[in-house]
Amino acid sequence: MNLYDFAAFVRRAIVYLALGIVAAIILYFFYKLAVNIYLTLNPPPETPPTVGFGKLPKLRLPSLEINGDPTYLLETPTGQLPQFDDRANVVAMQPTQPTLLGEQKARELARALDFGGEGELSTDKKFLTFQDSTDDRTLTVNVTTQNFTLTTSFARISSIPRGSAPSSPEAVQEAQNILSRLGLHKFGFEVGNQTTSFMIANSQGTSIAGSLSEAHLTEVNFLRSLTEVGDQNYPIVTANPKAGLIQIWVTTELKPEINNILGIVYNAQEAEINKIRIETYPLRDMTSAWEEVKSGRGTAYIGSTEDLRTVQINSVTLAYFDDAVHQEYLQPIYVFSGVAKTASNKEVEFVAYSQAVSGD
Repeated sequence: MNLYDFAAFVRRAIVYLALGIVAAIILYFFYKLAVNIYLTLNPPPETPPTVGFGKLPKLRLPSLEINGDPTYLLETPTGQLPQFDDRANVVAMQPTQPTLLGEQKARELARALDFGGEGELSTDKKFLTFQDSTDDRTLTVNVTTQNFTLTTSFARISSIPRGSAPSSPEAVQEAQNILSRLGLHKFGFEVGNQTTSFMIANSQGTSIAGSLSEAHLTEVNFLRSLTEVGDQNYPIVTANPKAGLIQIWVTTELKPEINNILGIVYNAQEAEINKIRIETYPLRDMTSAWEEVKSGRGTAYIGSTEDLRTVQINSVTLAYFDDAVHQEYLQPIYVFSGVAKTASNKEVEFVAYSQAVSGD
């Protein structure tokens, strides 16, 4: 083979190689196309939900009494119930940790909140109560769970000059500070969000103030979301959608400064979420949940005590339920939100819950 013949051979080889590569690419493309068409027409069966926790306990959802016999209307943007995935995550809660140091820890908390004395133990030995007669404050601690309530008498609060309530950012900051000092800003509440309300007090109780200049205190509620579980974050709601497991009342100008914390409701000591133990469960049919709501079950909030004429549901979402009492699992619920019209033609907020995972 001379040099000319060799060069011709090499050129033909390169051409054949290029044609072979092009043919292989075309064949691969048609193969992938055929596979995709086949899978579209014949999708593989989806892996069933894991249901790894077994039968789930029934949630302790609220069910407020509804006055009147209202007509229920579904007025979502589509006029239909929404479509969710056929399953949702259920997440384990950290188990409770029994301790023999409950009374000691309660007394340490009392000292941190400027209460003296050893406290009075209830007859059932579940609660330790501390009194501050000078500033009319009471601290009650559950020695088993370490959840607690701090209250200041309404008479004392109503004696505070109106306009003493801090602004929303100031109140949130002060509430976060007291939780951090007590080592209680945790379990996702430290990265959650807060809601605030300006409150006015009299000797019988509190109500919403018309403006900051009229308010005795600012109420701060701490809320959280389920994050880092699945590909979407979901709100976590409590029995009262307007309140968190942590609620703090803040004012200004009182001395010593700790007295500016007029109230604390802390029910989050047993609310730690175990994001490692996760199972999936099938969601129940939305229609049956809607029927429950129409029958008056699961009502969580009504903005009036008047008789209701109509309840118009404008939104149905998926959320998770936080209980003030320890629960084994964080479970999803359907949240029905809308507007109720009273007998006096007043429109008020309405919220109802329904368990999203069947207990069957």
